[in-house]
Amino acid sequence: MFFSRIKPHLSMNNDNFAESFDFNSHSWPPSGNITSTRFMSHDKYLAEGSFRICYLGHDTITQRRVVAKKFKEHNAMEDKYWTEDIGAARKAQEFATKFNAVMQTNKPIRFIQPIIDECAVNIHPPFVSGEKVLIEPYLGNDAYIKFNSNSGWENARMRSTRNKTR
Repeated sequence: MFFSRIKPHLSMNNDNFAESFDFNSHSWPPSGNITSTRFMSHDKYLAEGSFRICYLGHDTITQRRVVAKKFKEHNAMEDKYWTEDIGAARKAQEFATKFNAVMQTNKPIRFIQPIIDECAVNIHPPFVSGEKVLIEPYLGNDAYIKFNSNSGWENARMRSTRNKTR
C-alpha cells in the first residue's frame, strides 16, 4: 500500500489539470515516490453513496485528477477501515483477469486499485488531520454507469432482460 498526506488545494479552475486520468500514459497505482504532498484535495464535492462521499483532487506529479473517498458517518483514523475495499478491488481484478483471458476481448475489464492516503491538515469540513481516505483516479464525468450500491439499490435501466418480470 502507498501512504502519503493529502493537503488542501483551493483552486478548482486550473487548466493545467487533465480532466480525467489517462491510463495509456500513466500507471495506477502511481509509480515513483509517494511524497507527503503527492495528492492535493480541491475540497469539491463530486458524489456520494450510502456510506461514502467523494471529493475531487489531483496528483501533483502527473497533474491528473483523482478522487478522495471518505466515510460519511465517521473519520477513519486507521487503515483497517479501508482494508475490505482494497481486498474487494483485488479480488474483483483476479476474476476480471480470468474472464479477460477466456473472452480475449479488445476491451478487457479492469478494476481500479485504490490506495490509502492520510490527511495532513484539517480541511474541516470535510477532512480532519490524520483521517485516512481512499485515493483513486478520476474517470471523468459520465465515464461510468452505476449498476448497484452496497445498500441494495439497483439501476433498473441496467437490468438484463433475463431479470425482468413478464
